[in-house]
Amino acid sequence: GNVGAQTDVIGIDYILSKRNGVYAPIGIEVNSHDCTINCQLYEFMNPDLAGLSVGPLIQTMCERSQRYAMSGKVVVVVGAGGSSKKFIWPAAKKENIRVVLVDCLPNHEIPDVARYLEYDFTDHTQDETHAKNIVQMLLKHGAELDGCCTFWEDCVPLAARICDMLDLDGIGLKGAMIAKKKSSTQNTLCDRTADIPHFPRTYLYAERCHHIENECDLENAEKSVEFPAIMKLEYGSSAVGVKLVHDMGEAKEHLSSLQEKLTCEEDHPGIGLGYGNSMLMMKYLEGTEHDIDVVLYNRKLVAAFVSDNGPTKKGFFTETAACMPSCLPKDKVGQIVTAAYQCCVEIGLVSGAFNVEMKMTPAGPKLIEINARMGGFYLRDWIKEIYGVDLLRCVFMTACGIKPLINKPKPRYQMMGVMCVPSVHAPIFKNSQTYDLIKNLHTMGHIRYNAIEDEIEDVDFETEEPMCNIAVHAGNVAQAKEKLLNFCTLFHLSTEEYDVNRFLGNFKENMI
Repeated sequence: GNVGAQTDVIGIDYILSKRNGVYAPIGIEVNSHDCTINCQLYEFMNPDLAGLSVGPLIQTMCERSQRYAMSGKVVVVVGAGGSSKKFIWPAAKKENIRVVLVDCLPNHEIPDVARYLEYDFTDHTQDETHAKNIVQMLLKHGAELDGCCTFWEDCVPLAARICDMLDLDGIGLKGAMIAKKKSSTQNTLCDRTADIPHFPRTYLYAERCHHIENECDLENAEKSVEFPAIMKLEYGSSAVGVKLVHDMGEAKEHLSSLQEKLTCEEDHPGIGLGYGNSMLMMKYLEGTEHDIDVVLYNRKLVAAFVSDNGPTKKGFFTETAACMPSCLPKDKVGQIVTAAYQCCVEIGLVSGAFNVEMKMTPAGPKLIEINARMGGFYLRDWIKEIYGVDLLRCVFMTACGIKPLINKPKPRYQMMGVMCVPSVHAPIFKNSQTYDLIKNLHTMGHIRYNAIEDEIEDVDFETEEPMCNIAVHAGNVAQAKEKLLNFCTLFHLSTEEYDVNRFLGNFKENMI
C-alpha cells in the first residue's frame, strides 16, 4: 500500500472452545476480504439476505467516490440565510467544496468560505437586474465556476437566473419562478395534462388558487373558493400570515391586518416580503400533513424521503411535531412520493433537492406547496441520521452536473420530535441550567436538538414560530413516542394548552 491505503473489511476467524462447561469464542486469525466468501454463500442459500455482507462495502466505495468527485469544486451560493443555515459552511469545507458566497452581511456575520462577494439583492422584484450584476462580478473576478445554488427560499429565483445566464446545471428557471409564486404552482398543475405517460393527471393533486392584492380580488375569489378557506402570503415561507378564514368578513379583516403589518422585508426578514405582500386564497384541505424531500437529476427521481407532521397549532398553522420514516402504509407512501415527484417535474424543476408539502386526504395526495430548495430546519439532519444520505451534498452535486448515487437506503431507526414555541416554552429555555442540560443531552446523542437560532438570547419571543425541535430515536414508532413523551414530561414541554400527546396522536403504524 501507499499513503491512503486502508482495509475496508476486517474478518476475524474464531473457533469455539469449551471452558468450564461454557463455550467461548477464541480469535485465531484476522484477515481481509476473503471473509465475505462464506457470507455470500450463506446469502445465496438465503436470498432475502442477498447483499447484506458486501452492501456496506459498496456503500463506502460510493461514498468515497462522490466525495472525491466533489473535492475542489467551486460553487456559488446565493444568500447566506439565517442562523439555521450556518452548518452549510463547515460541511462544505470538510468536503473541500470551495464556496463563493454572494450576500450583503455585516463583517462579523461573514462565514468562513473560499470567497465572499458583497451584493445587496434585498428587493427581489429586481432579480433580473441583480442576476446580471452578480454574473458580471463573478466574471470580473475570473472565477472558474462549477455550479450555483441557494439554500434560502427568497433567493431561489435569483440563483436560477444566474445558472441560466452562466449556462450552469440548476433547478430550472421556469420551475423556480412557478414554485416561488404559490398560486402559480397550483394553477399550473391544475392545467397540466401530465408529461409522464400513464401517470395520473396533476389536477388530481392541486386546487385552484386566487391571487389576492385587494378586497376586489377577494370578492372574485369567493365565486370559486368555498369557506372555510386558507389565506396566506403568495411568496411566503414558514407559517407567517397563514390563516383559516370562515367568511368574507374574516378574509377582509385578515388581508387588511397583514398588509398593514407586513409591508417590506425589514418588517419580518426571511419570509418572502422582498417579493411583496400579496396573498392567495385556496380551499382548506382535510387530512394528514407530510413533507416529501425529493432529489432530482435531469427530471429523474433519485431519492425521496417522507416524514409525517402532527396537527398544526390552532390559530397559527405552525408545525407541532414530526415523525420519520413515515407511518403511512407502503402504498400510501408510494402514492405521495409519485405525486410529489410529478408535481416537481411538471412545473419545470430539473435538478436539485426540493421540499414538497402535501396532505394525504380522503381523495388522495393533495399539494400544499413546493419549496424549490433543500428542506430546512431539522430535515437535513434527520435524513442524514436516519438514512445516511446528506441532502447538502446532493444539492452541491446536482448543481455541478453530477448525479448523486443513492441506493434505496434503509432507515437505521425511527425518529420523532416536537417543536418548541415561545408562548409555551420560553421560560423553560430561558433557564440556563435547563437549556445547558438539553444541549448536553444532544451532544451525548440522547436527543437531537435543532434550533433556529444559535443562542437562546437571539430568539424572537414575540413571534409564534417554532424556535427549536427536540427529537428522540428508537427502534419503532411506539418506542419513539413513549421516549419522547417521557422527555416532554420530564422537561415540562407538554401542557394543557400545548398537548404533545395529542400532537403525536396520528403517529402509529399504518396511520391511515
